[in-house]
Amino acid sequence: DVEAQVAVAGLYLNGLGTRADAAAAARWYRRAAMAGDAVAQLNLGDFYARGIGVRRDPVCAFVWLSRAAAQGRFWAATRRDEIAATLSPQQRAAAEALARTPAVADGC
Repeated sequence: DVEAQVAVAGLYLNGLGTRADAAAAARWYRRAAMAGDAVAQLNLGDFYARGIGVRRDPVCAFVWLSRAAAQGRFWAATRRDEIAATLSPQQRAAAEALARTPAVADGC
């Protein structure tokens, strides 16, 4: 249940009922994001953009934010475009290609 996965991620992120654990939150967001949940994709993209619970990776941030934006999440599109402006042409091409593939590349 992706809604439950997103909720568990939020519990870990905020330390509600458990100690705060950003890496555990990222793992739960990833599960829901891979199942297609736009909120999880947006949050995971933001985690990659800011290095919360995962290593900072603007390419992965672009990928996940693009997937959320494709589902109508305006903030994700805005944030993706901000990140895109910081990418090299090679990074941008790789990020756009990854965002179009059904499977997420290892590491994102």
